[in-house]
Amino acid sequence: MRLSRILCFQTLIICAHCGDLTRECADWVKDIGCHRKPELLWLACPQACTASARDLHPDCEDWAQKGECMSNPVLMHLECPQACGLQV
Repeated sequence: MRLSRILCFQTLIICAHCGDLTRECADWVKDIGCHRKPELLWLACPQACTASARDLHPDCEDWAQKGECMSNPVLMHLECPQACGLQV
């Protein structure tokens, strides 16, 4: 993943209050899933993705307790949003 894309993901994930770009976001998130198309949905629908955030890995809670949400935010916020407290 290129640095600009990583920084963009990190900013949008941390700042989900930026708002969704379309009213169709809720349907897209439900039908597609933010984890399957992050380059599209996290950019266009940060609010809907954050609201539907769920952990995708069984070790998310353990990693979060070890500080990975801060030291590895891009991966953790995509894979473990609930453990990192990103749900609104």
